[in-house]
Amino acid sequence: MSREKNSFRHESLQDTQSIRNLLQALMDGIDAGELSFSEGKDTLTLTPQGLMQVKVTAQREDAYNRVNLRVSWHEQSDTDSKQKNLKINGKSIRK
Repeated sequence: MSREKNSFRHESLQDTQSIRNLLQALMDGIDAGELSFSEGKDTLTLTPQGLMQVKVTAQREDAYNRVNLRVSWHEQSDTDSKQKNLKINGKSIRK
């Protein structure tokens, strides 16, 4: 049986096609609302939802190049998912 973790990290040397496949798997997981990461018996499953923060950084220093992509979001609780109505001067504005 696999053990659920709170964090996951993987590092390896990959060719460009493998990187494309990895990025496609991330896109597919975001579309499906579930990202599952595993290596051996350890697994981590995330459920992307709602608005997500994205941060992209790129760096070149001599012959070393790096691109970082960070996507983050807050999990919604049951109380957060209930619709809240804000009224200003009698007009309802949905959140």
